[in-house]
Amino acid sequence: MHKITLILFFMLSFAYGKNYSAITFDGLVHLSELSALELTGLSPEKPVTEAEIDEAVKTLYRQGYFEDIWVMETGESLVFHFKEKPVIASVDFKGSSETEKEEKLMPLVMMKKGDMFHEDKLERAKERIIQSMRGEGYFDTVVETEVTREEDKVKIVFEVSKGHNITIVSQRFDGAKEFDQGDLETDIANKEEEFAGWFIGRNDGKLKLDQLEFDYHRLKNYYMKNGYLDAEISDPLLSVDFDRYAADIYYAIEEGTEYRVGTIDIQLIEGNVSFGNVAEEFKLKTGKVFDIERMRKDLQAVQDVVGDQGYAFAKVFPDIRKDKEKGIADITYAVRPGKKVYINDVIISGNSRTLDRVIRREVFLAPGDLYSTIDMRESRNALGRLGFFKDVKVEEKRVSEDKMNLIVKVEETHTASLTVGGGYGSLNGWTVNAAIS
Repeated sequence: MHKITLILFFMLSFAYGKNYSAITFDGLVHLSELSALELTGLSPEKPVTEAEIDEAVKTLYRQGYFEDIWVMETGESLVFHFKEKPVIASVDFKGSSETEKEEKLMPLVMMKKGDMFHEDKLERAKERIIQSMRGEGYFDTVVETEVTREEDKVKIVFEVSKGHNITIVSQRFDGAKEFDQGDLETDIANKEEEFAGWFIGRNDGKLKLDQLEFDYHRLKNYYMKNGYLDAEISDPLLSVDFDRYAADIYYAIEEGTEYRVGTIDIQLIEGNVSFGNVAEEFKLKTGKVFDIERMRKDLQAVQDVVGDQGYAFAKVFPDIRKDKEKGIADITYAVRPGKKVYINDVIISGNSRTLDRVIRREVFLAPGDLYSTIDMRESRNALGRLGFFKDVKVEEKRVSEDKMNLIVKVEETHTASLTVGGGYGSLNGWTVNAAIS
């Protein structure tokens, strides 16, 4: 009878929970005890079941900070014990130059000193390096890692063994009649190897796999720059001989008709906007061969004229009407200006040494001002001329139909230098010089 009563007591305790005078946490570094308690959802003021403890452990583990978590009863207290993941003490690369390390490899790794170490992040870093090398044409690249652990810190060393370069020995543009291979390879990244390709100014023929898909669009753009609006270009067909590390690339092309520019008009769909003499400044001219890049510049010129009158969110659509028989393309820029836009606020970020007012006085738009394309452009130029910043970005963030915020993001640079030198001469003996600017 006593045994049955004892078993029944433990079953009820498991089902309905147990009261603890305190819930504590031991071994936390990157997470506060208050945050940990909130994550568990537990409280010493109400009974705690074993199922709730299991769920609390899972929730804490999902935060990604811990290698191990275990729970113990100490008197009337419930204690969560933690073993946190180690912190990265250093990340280095064996056999890589300092420039390659800083400019190429470190951004791919996405791990740095002070970060928490994760095995899965290490594997993803290796894969990103391999994919990057493959994009540059290095196949069979091998990335090995050496992880040295000292107590709660780890040192990571990457050893990158680049694979072989694939060389483009043949690139065919089947169907190209108006342009030769040299013309078509002008704008694309992948070019056929030339004789003495290792010499400066010659094509070495190295395959850039990450650029291959964009070469299709570059070829299409090349034809449209030269009046061939109907040009059809196939996706590149790549064939690789891994025994010789040699590649062949094939394109099928239908050039179509060459178009010249017919009439050029600007059509205002709604509103009241003045276009001034913008049409006189257009790069495209009637009778000349159509050029898609010139058309884009003309479209931007219309956008700027409209934007300088306060219509920051204006839409300009090019309508190209082609007469295939005559080889003429008429162009109309349809403009829908929308509402005038005013500046709601100017927000500055990224400055630690430069005062806000120093930056703000170079921004020619203030809260309440009507938006102006010219003032925006001049503001960017003025901030760049200060010489205080490595990088300046002015972003336009729409907050309503007729209001926007200007987000000024700056990255400060060093604005002073100290030079110290010295030497010894038979005439003057030891000399020391210093200069500060």
